[in-house]
Amino acid sequence: MSQYRAVSMSRAQEARGRVEASETELGMELCARLQPFRDRYDQAVAEGDAAPLIGACAGKHGR
Repeated sequence: MSQYRAVSMSRAQEARGRVEASETELGMELCARLQPFRDRYDQAVAEGDAAPLIGACAGKHGR
């Protein structure tokens, strides 16, 4: 029984490693996709101008 448990724990650790690697990869991709929004926010804050943040955008939903 302990051998079965060790194999299961090993598989669980491998699965955990794959999940963490996938989360890291997707997080990096999401960060890159959101960078333009972060840049726009940083610029608006630096200039003290909230208009770019509250105005309608030309995106799919126009918000």
